[in-house]
Amino acid sequence: MDLVTHAMAGLLVGSIAAKRKVPLYPVLLTGTLAAAMLDFDAILYPIDIGLYFKYHRLFTHSLLLAPFYAGLGALPAWLWVRTRYLYFYLIALISILLHLGLDLPCDYQLCLLFPLNRKDFALHLIPYSSIPALLVITALAITILLIRFRNLGSAKPGKSSPKMNRPFPKP
Repeated sequence: MDLVTHAMAGLLVGSIAAKRKVPLYPVLLTGTLAAAMLDFDAILYPIDIGLYFKYHRLFTHSLLLAPFYAGLGALPAWLWVRTRYLYFYLIALISILLHLGLDLPCDYQLCLLFPLNRKDFALHLIPYSSIPALLVITALAITILLIRFRNLGSAKPGKSSPKMNRPFPKP
């Protein structure tokens, strides 16, 4: 899958996982960043295309390294709000696993068991860039975000006040 589809899928995870007691923007940032960060090795493409194809999806797309990457993906949000690291970690881990799940049916190979094994996995069900998947995931993310924002605005003051879900934490 392409980077935009992964980012939208992470945004979808973040929008589903959003809670009223946690600021919304760090949650969305965590889902989006964690889902997209596995493709950070794409910076090798303009430097050396041979190096890119040699290492892309090798160590970044490993199920065994997913917990480590989830820790890195949760770090910016935790530094932002300084609370609930485990919550952000779980959002990042789910986003990373979704990234791997979206890449598995594609044509390119994944080394899911790296560094223990370099066996390649691929289902070859869809081409590398799937516009229908991008459109469906984007539509779902926008729909869920609109429902979330609408529900936040219609909540009555008191126990579930929308003031609990500020984009920025109180100083």
